[in-house]
Amino acid sequence: ADLHHGGILVVAPELVRVNVTIQKAVLKKGYTVEMAKEILQKAFLEYFRSEKTIEMVSVVDCIVCIRTAYDEKDTEKTAIIEDFVLSSPCENIVLNAKQSPVIGNLEVIEYE
Repeated sequence: ADLHHGGILVVAPELVRVNVTIQKAVLKKGYTVEMAKEILQKAFLEYFRSEKTIEMVSVVDCIVCIRTAYDEKDTEKTAIIEDFVLSSPCENIVLNAKQSPVIGNLEVIEYE
């Protein structure tokens, strides 16, 4: 929000798509790639709405987001992905005050 001609101008943020590619994923037993993607989308949505992403989307925070994403029905809250390689994003994404991150493509490639 800025002052504009004696009033307040509110502008919607510019959405910055963050593509996430997870390779060599070892899924928790009983879960499919589609199930994992659904759980991860919710986890990233929560992360992108947090204050952590005001200035940037951190690769480390993305890794933590993946490592801690769990099925809401799981009372033990164990991670849906047990092991993985994050290939995207591969560097921090710096945001300005008028930008807001959103999940772009989310790709999970299972370990063979």
